[in-house]
Amino acid sequence: MKIFLNNQLTELPHDHMTVAQLVEWQGLNRANTAVAINDRLVKQLQWGSRELQLHDRVTLITAAFGG
Repeated sequence: MKIFLNNQLTELPHDHMTVAQLVEWQGLNRANTAVAINDRLVKQLQWGSRELQLHDRVTLITAAFGG
């Protein structure tokens, strides 16, 4: 399945993936990551049940520390 991940067309490794699986697949730390799908923020409590759909526009934002 293909989605737009941070504005890039991306082929997912599985046809059915949740937001939690996407974050894990990207190797991101849940604690400092925010996810929006089609311009709507997805709460972390919903990540395990929110399945991605064909051509969803997903934005992943991670906090960076340092200077």
